[in-house]
Amino acid sequence: MKLFGISLIFFSISFQACSSEQQNFKTGLTDSIKCKFSPEQMYSAYIPDSCDFTLKIPAFFLFDPAARAKQSVELYKELANKYHMALFCSYNSKNGPVDQNKKAADAMIADALERFPIDETKLYISGFSGGSRFSYIYATQNTKIKGVIACGAFYPGNSSNLSKPSFTYSGIAGTYDFNFSEGLSMRNQLIGQNFPFQFITFNGTHEWPPVEYFERALVFQLSRNAEFQSLEFLCGTLEQKALQSSIDSNDFINATWIYQNLMICNKSRQTEFYDSLQSVLNSKIYQQHSKSFSKSLKLEDSITSEFSEATSGILMTTYNQYDTHKPMLWWKQKINSISKMEENPKDIYKRNAAKRIKGQIGVMLWETNRRLMQEKYYNQSLELADILLLLDPESATYMALKSEVLAAQGKTTQAKEVFNEAKNKGFTFDNAFLGKSQILKQLDKN
Repeated sequence: MKLFGISLIFFSISFQACSSEQQNFKTGLTDSIKCKFSPEQMYSAYIPDSCDFTLKIPAFFLFDPAARAKQSVELYKELANKYHMALFCSYNSKNGPVDQNKKAADAMIADALERFPIDETKLYISGFSGGSRFSYIYATQNTKIKGVIACGAFYPGNSSNLSKPSFTYSGIAGTYDFNFSEGLSMRNQLIGQNFPFQFITFNGTHEWPPVEYFERALVFQLSRNAEFQSLEFLCGTLEQKALQSSIDSNDFINATWIYQNLMICNKSRQTEFYDSLQSVLNSKIYQQHSKSFSKSLKLEDSITSEFSEATSGILMTTYNQYDTHKPMLWWKQKINSISKMEENPKDIYKRNAAKRIKGQIGVMLWETNRRLMQEKYYNQSLELADILLLLDPESATYMALKSEVLAAQGKTTQAKEVFNEAKNKGFTFDNAFLGKSQILKQLDKN
């Protein structure tokens, strides 16, 4: 398969303009902005600091599941400078009720439009995890949103009745992300509807994507706007660079997805990319990879279902509904078998599946632990914390979780010992999951 040479060129974006006139807004990062008409709502903003503006600019509104507004904005500030756009992220929108998040989004967007030189015809949103699911919901209810970049979660997930969105949709998932299969399912549905949906993967876990992967989605989104059609060339260039990297690393599954991205973002070469895609699909090496990939997805689904039943067993026996409680030895043996699968040197797809399985188990156990902690079933909560530590013995978060349960049981001395170990492993109160735990804060004081 012959690939055409790719040369990156200096790209001048048509909507950038400079002025020496005095501005009534601050460029660069502003950590906390109170909404004028809703002062209880706050957000972080990044306005390109390279120059002043005479023209209004596009805006990307970010939604983080733990409301880490400043950190989320800072992740992509170099892209804000490069593409002359504004970034915003709410301190009030996080995993929780949709109505609460909608109120935060409405307040942030309205305030940003009044305060900064934002073009109302170029509004985009992006979310990670629960923030990604909310982004999809919000975009379906707000016709001003032109595009969504979904990271690490895909709403409505594996629904078979997915309606065609009215906005441009980009999905980004880490190959170790426990929501990876969900993203793949949504991609297949949208591609089947002949919808311009972009699917991007990176070697990572459940997290905001690295800058270079977010850039691909950002450029794709902007290029769909009639005013920025000149960006189609850059969109194609970025996708071809990613394609070459995938082929060099023998990642032929991802290569086929990128070919389909190229067919969408570079219409003038659609036939050429289609022919290249067919060549890959018909190759013996792709068919071998495809078979291994499919097997890994089926295995992942089977193992995850088994662990889901075991987790439900802990919950149900807690409520004395039926006894299907698996002993700790069962958990240890099963987790060890997944760890061996993760170390498989010959099959990258099984290795990735094992990492995703661990992630899915972690989510199930964590959510069940929080429910039982709230209901004061501390013995079962401690069991779940110990199982989580089987998954990752070095996790400072899981260690802190165990100390929280011990403290709730009144085992203060033991709780302090475990909490000190968690701090030695790196736990701080900036932790997105347990940073606001009053039990741990009290334990830290005593």
